[in-house]
Amino acid sequence: MSLADFCYLTPEEWDAVHSAYIERETERMKGEWERMRTHAAIVIQPHARKKIRPKELLPFPWDNDHRKESKNLVSREEGRARFEQLLKRLEDDNNRHTQGGTESDSLVNVDNNGQEGGEEVHNSADLSSP
Repeated sequence: MSLADFCYLTPEEWDAVHSAYIERETERMKGEWERMRTHAAIVIQPHARKKIRPKELLPFPWDNDHRKESKNLVSREEGRARFEQLLKRLEDDNNRHTQGGTESDSLVNVDNNGQEGGEEVHNSADLSSP
């Protein structure tokens, strides 16, 4: 990141950039440890009587993270219900915006009805008087 880019960052943007950097470095480090664990299991395997799995040889704290994340997942039915609620809310908002057209929209339609090229166009104040 250039100095100019850094100077224009808001605190929220800096936090997002920093979080992304930390996440990338953490994933890189995990990848290195995973390769080392696999390598160790391959090297030790010929000298062991029973089969050695890399996760059993050297368990890492993040090996159990997937189980914790899966507990937070919603069921298929609950997900569908949430989705349907969201769709209904979006449809209601859309209907509210389309049915409640603005007054200027209706005035434009009135002004444009029946007018031909050379006639004078009336503004909204002129429409109230005959």
